[in-house]
Amino acid sequence: MKRSLAILLLASSTAAAHAASFDCAKAHTPQEKAICASPELSKADDGMAAAYKAALAAAPSEFHERIRDSQRAWVRRITLNCRPGNPNRPLDACLHDAYKARTDALEHTLDSVGGVKFIRLSVSFTVPDSPEDAEADKERGVSPVATFDASWPQALSNSPEWLAWNSAIEDTARDLASQGKAGSDRKWEPEWVDGMDTDLETTLGLVTPRLVTAIVSNEWYGHGAAHPNTDSLKFNWMLKEKRALRAEDVFRAGSGWQQILYDRTDKYLHSALDQDSDGDYQKLGEPGAMAETVRKIVEDPQSWTIDAKGITIVFEQYAVTCRACTPEPFTLTWDSLKSVLNPEFEIPGSPNP
Repeated sequence: MKRSLAILLLASSTAAAHAASFDCAKAHTPQEKAICASPELSKADDGMAAAYKAALAAAPSEFHERIRDSQRAWVRRITLNCRPGNPNRPLDACLHDAYKARTDALEHTLDSVGGVKFIRLSVSFTVPDSPEDAEADKERGVSPVATFDASWPQALSNSPEWLAWNSAIEDTARDLASQGKAGSDRKWEPEWVDGMDTDLETTLGLVTPRLVTAIVSNEWYGHGAAHPNTDSLKFNWMLKEKRALRAEDVFRAGSGWQQILYDRTDKYLHSALDQDSDGDYQKLGEPGAMAETVRKIVEDPQSWTIDAKGITIVFEQYAVTCRACTPEPFTLTWDSLKSVLNPEFEIPGSPNP
């Protein structure tokens, strides 16, 4: 019986990357043996290998090496994270989850949104924990490695507008994933791992000839911490202007839009949080500090999710209250904002003027 296990497929040379297989009679690693022993995992391996080949076949040749690098990084990851003897995560279950996630990622390597074709690129690092942290990891039943994963889309277009977007979205993803440690050299560095697991994802939203939106979300988990932390920003981009969306692109200057957004959001936060904040969320912290915080949030386009319904204000953990009490996003509809909108702003989904 032979299997097309990605572990050996990718450990071989690039030239042999599509043809390698291994004989289950000679399987020697725990991962190989587990796959050979399980029809379900064998099927998952076949599906993942097919998805990998399909992604390479569909992608432009200039992206092939990056896809191969991403696959090799995934292989290294499962040999570190999926190990026998972990009481919290049996080997078969770990491999099953890893294969499912990787197959899904490969199947979405290329996508089309709003008539524009995109390819999803990624980067991964694994760094062994310090001896002290590794001993603590062993006691907790987790792998003694810190991991870093980031993915972001790139438009398959050579137009100046889309090239500017490609550069900006990767820079944004890099800066958020590194928590501000990225320099101007546009490199992804393993040193950012630093004893914690990082997982950054970028999700496309609107793709129109004028406005392109995305949400860049980062989750990091320091080894030994009680819980992971999250952060995100809304990447709203004016395509023709080749720059980030500004508040004045949406709202009319001098219209008092800032006060309207603040008043409505403040009213919502009172209804959502007063019961959990001793009667008035505004009394949390120093006098006046919460009002200033809320104003900064509602006036910042990086807090706005824009769609056909309106502008949704998203609150990050700890921004206005405790982590467990973080309020749901709050939407201000376009109809409710008509009086302060910039006449030149094109509401998503509305007929072109």
